[in-house]
Amino acid sequence: MVKLAVLLGVGAASLAVASSAGAVDRPVNVVTTVSPGPHFFGDPIYTDVDVLIDTKRLDPKAVRVDTKFDPYMRLGPPQRLMSDDGSITRLRYRYLLTCDTFTCLTGDKTERTIHFVPATIRYRDRHGKAAKLTARWPRFRFVSRFGGPRYLPRTAAEVMRGVQYSSDPIIRLFTSIRAPSPSYRLSPIVLAALLFAAALATLVGAGVLARPLYALLRQQDVAGGPELTPLEQALAAVDAATRRQAGSAEHRESLAWLGRELRRTNLTELVGRARRLAWSEQAPTADASRQLTADVEAGRRNGA
Repeated sequence: MVKLAVLLGVGAASLAVASSAGAVDRPVNVVTTVSPGPHFFGDPIYTDVDVLIDTKRLDPKAVRVDTKFDPYMRLGPPQRLMSDDGSITRLRYRYLLTCDTFTCLTGDKTERTIHFVPATIRYRDRHGKAAKLTARWPRFRFVSRFGGPRYLPRTAAEVMRGVQYSSDPIIRLFTSIRAPSPSYRLSPIVLAALLFAAALATLVGAGVLARPLYALLRQQDVAGGPELTPLEQALAAVDAATRRQAGSAEHRESLAWLGRELRRTNLTELVGRARRLAWSEQAPTADASRQLTADVEAGRRNGA
């Protein structure tokens, strides 16, 4: 009973703040509260709407609350709390607000009075009759940390115009929205030239490395002709060694190879010459080697 008396007392006090409080027999009473002030720029505050409902005459689900808090903004959806005491239901809507825009500044004053637009409570009784009532909010003081007689901007354009003329702290909070100019450790043009030179050097290096492979492929193409006989292979080896370095160990070995192949053919009279050139104390000369290969070729043609 004590709790019910308190709720009824709160409902009676709401008659002083509701615009339609003269109708004592309404099934709904409203009380609005605001966090004790003064409040500063950017501070969060709580506001509450307490709706006392006579459930014998009204379904709590048929109650709707409309609020506006300009210049404040909501920081999220309202918190809805419900409690019952006999036939009285209490609905509390709690809002978390803040004011941190240009419209919240106090101009050339240090503070201003905030008075929200009255809250509207709409409902429909159990007979389907629609009604509404309004509830005023308590006024409170709003104090700006940046108030004073000096220039205070209200829009972004005023900020841009006033930056060079004012040293007020609110001005110093703003900075250019343009991205800084890019900086490079190395100029893009120089980097592009270096990359092009590196690519060119890589291409040249690849060509140099590919030369042996190219030569091998050419040799394979040449070797793709008719297969040489052992005697022809020996003659080719003597000719190649003669061109590279006459009188070298390679030259002597190719002449010895030629002598062995001559012994297997009908040109046995040339075997002694090939062996002497290969193993004589004096190094074989290019002229003597060419004369021997020419005689071998002539003998092959005559024998054929």
